[in-house]
Amino acid sequence: MLGSLNRGPERTTTVSPFVLRFRRFAVAADDEVAAEVGARVLRRGGNVVDAVVASALALCVTRVDCCGLGGYGGFMVVSMESAGEVAVVDFNTRAPIAAHERVYRFIGEHVEGWRTADRESEQGLRSISVPAVLAGLMRASEELGAVDVSDAISTAARLARSGLTVDRRLSSAIAESAGKVRRDRHASALFLVGGGAPPPGRVLSLRGLAGLLEELARDPYDLYAGDAGESLGAYVEEGGGLLTFDDLQRYSPTISSPLSYEVDERAVLVPRDCSGGLTALQVLGGCSPVREGVADVLEVAEDVVNVLRNAWAVRLSRLGDPDYASVPYASLLSEKALRALMEERAKPPPLPGLPSGASAGAVAATSDGDAAALSLSLGAPFGSGVVVPGLDLLMNNGMALFDPRPGRPNSIAPGKRPLSNLCPAIVLREGVAESALSFAGGRAAVSLTGIALARHLVYGQPLWRSLTAPRLHAVHSGPVFIDEGVSAEVERRLRAAGHAVRRLRRVGGPAVAASVDESGRVVAASDAAPPAGG
Repeated sequence: MLGSLNRGPERTTTVSPFVLRFRRFAVAADDEVAAEVGARVLRRGGNVVDAVVASALALCVTRVDCCGLGGYGGFMVVSMESAGEVAVVDFNTRAPIAAHERVYRFIGEHVEGWRTADRESEQGLRSISVPAVLAGLMRASEELGAVDVSDAISTAARLARSGLTVDRRLSSAIAESAGKVRRDRHASALFLVGGGAPPPGRVLSLRGLAGLLEELARDPYDLYAGDAGESLGAYVEEGGGLLTFDDLQRYSPTISSPLSYEVDERAVLVPRDCSGGLTALQVLGGCSPVREGVADVLEVAEDVVNVLRNAWAVRLSRLGDPDYASVPYASLLSEKALRALMEERAKPPPLPGLPSGASAGAVAATSDGDAAALSLSLGAPFGSGVVVPGLDLLMNNGMALFDPRPGRPNSIAPGKRPLSNLCPAIVLREGVAESALSFAGGRAAVSLTGIALARHLVYGQPLWRSLTAPRLHAVHSGPVFIDEGVSAEVERRLRAAGHAVRRLRRVGGPAVAASVDESGRVVAASDAAPPAGG
């Protein structure tokens, strides 16, 4: 239960709020309970994969508005010196078999994606794609873990059985998505109080989710091939959605090699296909030429915006599922292509909207060179806004990740993977894991990951410092988004260069990181909650 989870005596040196040093291992997550759940697995003999799997299952309860068993999926990057393993667990979603490239009517673009008629691709039953989270966590555990995952599922079940205490963050998130939540009577019953957001301190009942998790602890594949999956598929299909029980039975995650990019004596590992990984590496590579006397990317913010604009233009015009369209990874990361990203583009037309996206992350690292980085997501905050009755399962809106226009690399096709923005990363030094990183926050997560890696690997800043450093994000068109930490001088220069600029309280979502320092200790950081370790 929640009350039984404590930090224990292993914490050693405090560097600053939510930045802690540990002797042997550490776990950082977007939620304190999830971090402690992962650390407890390591204390009991599990490895870094077991730890992030356990943290992810806890996040499916404690960050239910951002991720969950109904989420569209995620990625895990793994480097374990102890086992000689380097891998990516790809549990990205797939389009239902009933989907096709003209299933939605395109209306226009916004800064976070595409608008379709009646917002069918963004909310409601027809926006739901195959929920891949649990399948991916199970595959990671079975292939790369060291302990039985059933204990971690049981821990998540106990968390759900205790209910979810609303904090200020969740109360605000529910208020912001109340219009979507009200469209579904089961979601309204689960998340709203008197038709509005519950106040902080209110405990939400998750009895249906607790019961589902208890059943999954006995049979983890019940959600895909058993009674739970049959109920889920029937509910969505009978309500007019695209997803069916057959889609759930067909789904299978994959384990593959990561995409790698070298910066001096280090190598960065990210997910390869249909992730934010390639674009994040392009941002890193495009920011790599360092000018004399420049100490941070914001000192050359105009050039960074050019890199972001061009990298996103490439992403949205040339990337998609490589099973359906060729993706020239090597040429897009060539020195010539990266140099071209710095070139100034014609000022783009405006796009409506603000950065959004709902995802969560966890990282684990040990002092002897093992690391795992994970990102998983519902899609938008509260996903599709659909809750499956009896299961308390909040479903994704993964179909919004596809370009609804026909004939494009990321257009919809039956069984196809969409272009996800998730991009967990691991940094190797001389072949051994040195750091792990995961940003949340929709499209902004891609930009912020690339910039954080540039600050660390190019400008020599500690990785943990990049989590709270001033943030900047832009896509191929629309405003440049900056947070409150960006100086007025940088804003002035961007406006003078012809960019529309929007200053927000926060750009992107929480970020987590873990690194092995020169003393051999593990420095873990989260801008959302204290890490845990030993």
